Amino acid sequence: MSFVAYIKTCPAGDDPTGDFVRDVRGDRDLPDAATWRQLELYLSKRGTMDRTIAAGKRVWVAYEASLGKVGVSA
Repeated sequence: MSFVAYIKTCPAGDDPTGDFVRDVRGDRDLPDAATWRQLELYLSKRGTMDRTIAAGKRVWVAYEASLGKVGVSA
């Protein structure tokens, strides 16, 4: 499953992680990043706040866990 596909199925709770999920679902330019670093660079270039990037990292870790890649974030 790609990251973009994961975002479409990811629950969006009432917390910063859920806010991140809702925001990127509406981002038509969101790349289907293969690594956390690719996504982090994209978010940084868009001027995303640090706390939102941190929430994105939590979503990325959950994405990797869903793929069985626990502890592998590059």
